[in-house]
Amino acid sequence: AAAAGFAAPREAAVTAEHRAGAVTAAAWIPTFAQTFGLTLANPTTILSFAAVFGGLGLAETGAGGDAAALVAGVFAGSLAWWAALGGALSAARARITPRALAWINRSSGAILIGFAAAILLELLRAS
Repeated sequence: AAAAGFAAPREAAVTAEHRAGAVTAAAWIPTFAQTFGLTLANPTTILSFAAVFGGLGLAETGAGGDAAALVAGVFAGSLAWWAALGGALSAARARITPRALAWINRSSGAILIGFAAAILLELLRAS
């Protein structure tokens, strides 16, 4: 189902198999591909790389090898970070009770509401 033009999250992400940790590597390939595609289409990512390439002079010199090495390095670093973070959270998942998860969710929501209120107050003061 889609709401407001956004596709619903994959149902596979919330199946009992995922909760039990019995997911094969092949099940993650579509999720990886979708996330990779979204990242490539992200305007912030595109503008960030354009700024880095411009700042390093790679856009002017046409040094394709340097640009490719930079992209490969960023990709490898990002992949390592997310793999480490995902692995750590996966290991900790078994220790988090549903009650603790509910409190984590409530706390996160309260923090987000606090940030929104701070921004709103700042906007009201500025006007």
